[in-house]
Amino acid sequence: KRVLSRHGIINNLSNYDECQALFHDNLDNNLEFYKEYHALFVMVGKHYCKPNPNCNSCPLKNF
Repeated sequence: KRVLSRHGIINNLSNYDECQALFHDNLDNNLEFYKEYHALFVMVGKHYCKPNPNCNSCPLKNF
């Protein structure tokens, strides 16, 4: 949620169901793809998009 919020894709008030619906509505219905996408978001959140973010090194900074 934090990654999506900081990139202006969702607002800070969005809940989990709204975030999930965003992905279900815009991505192919493929479980392996969802799992990979989720793992990559977890990695970005853990290493870059922390409460004290490291935006300059973020692989998503140009998006």
